[in-house]
Amino acid sequence: MKPEVDDGFAYIDGHKFDGKFHNIFVLDSSGSMSGQPWQDLLRIHCEAASLGDSVQMVIPYSGGVTCFEEGLRAASEILSRNKFEEFKAVLIFFSDGRPRDLKLGLTLARYMRSTYAKYDLKTFVVGFRHVNLPVLKRTAAEMGGEYRQVLDANALTAEFQHIAAVLRKNEASLALISSYNDRGEVSTLC
Repeated sequence: MKPEVDDGFAYIDGHKFDGKFHNIFVLDSSGSMSGQPWQDLLRIHCEAASLGDSVQMVIPYSGGVTCFEEGLRAASEILSRNKFEEFKAVLIFFSDGRPRDLKLGLTLARYMRSTYAKYDLKTFVVGFRHVNLPVLKRTAAEMGGEYRQVLDANALTAEFQHIAAVLRKNEASLALISSYNDRGEVSTLC
């Protein structure tokens, strides 16, 4: 739960996390991710608001398969405005890995790595449901990040816990509470 005082810090059960983090989620909204996979992703809650209700940049779906370039370009634009001296950036990229623009997507992934590595950008590529494993592993490698695979909403919750643990270990904590509300939604503070 977010505290009443907006001091820019995250609190979990009264514990104050000293770091400020800018968490950027890139969610694959292509046809193959429609329906239940999309609903599972939107159950994630950030600072007591679901991702579906959070501030977001929506790139319209244009049909066909996933477009990595558009999502990564939008994330790069957001990162270009991040105050790195104040906020630690974390990029979490969700997809089933069936892009129509793999070459361009990988070029952008390399660009992001070379541009933001000096700021210690943490990236995670999460393959959701049935995935194209080689494509997503390569995307993670090109971004200098880690690859994860999850098959369902419960595994997604567990993976968020694992990502949070990795970030805490690296002093870039994504504070996370894992609980379900009465609608079965995952409550997450990040």
